[in-house]
Amino acid sequence: MKAFTNRYELKYVIDMPTYIRIRKEIQLLFKKDKSAGKSGKYDVISIYYDTPSLDFFWQKIDGEEERAKLRLRTYAHYPALAKQDIFLELKKKKNQNVFKRRIAVKKRAHQERAFLHAPWNKEFIKEEALPGEDIRSEMECLGTMLHLQPTIVISYTREPFVSADNLSTRITFDSNVRYRSNNFSLTTSPMNKHALSPSHVIMEIKYIDHFPRWLVYLIQKYKCQARTFSKYCVGMEQSLKEQDAGL
Repeated sequence: MKAFTNRYELKYVIDMPTYIRIRKEIQLLFKKDKSAGKSGKYDVISIYYDTPSLDFFWQKIDGEEERAKLRLRTYAHYPALAKQDIFLELKKKKNQNVFKRRIAVKKRAHQERAFLHAPWNKEFIKEEALPGEDIRSEMECLGTMLHLQPTIVISYTREPFVSADNLSTRITFDSNVRYRSNNFSLTTSPMNKHALSPSHVIMEIKYIDHFPRWLVYLIQKYKCQARTFSKYCVGMEQSLKEQDAGL
């Protein structure tokens, strides 16, 4: 089990030239996250759950301040974790304040059909994660009461940096954001549909205590505009357009 509390997130969608310039500048005060290994990058693959009427999706679209999100997630090519570790995550958000908890599930469970439709069941949770029973119970209650079901798979490549002198600040660059609305599995292929243009990158700044002043200047220098951005919602919008077009 791992919990993050009182964390803030700011997101920016930037073009590739801006990404290259900002990446070069932040390396003066930030360092690559060692957990990402020699390449400095890893793939993130998530299965998002929603109600039959897509309530989570519409809450985001309608701009509701308090929202929840439930997903299965794994990190491919992530040396800090054992191969194909899988987590069930509950993420709640109010404005820029983020509260996230996750609990590890059994590796082989994802091969079972029952797991895909109810990963919060106790039988799929790792034994060492059971002390977080209150978290699992909350996930199970949410999943059962709202009849949550797998809705879309989102994949992207993440490049993380951490502050050299203040680990409470983290910057990530997410690229190659892709999706599929079938074949609900934690694999990268086939994932040929882009939720965001390959020429753009999502920059996320995550901090706990305060937003570094020099980073404010950097954002202003490159005229980056903070915006709400959900990979899940962008992927769903594309998927719904396909459905309307009969694709």
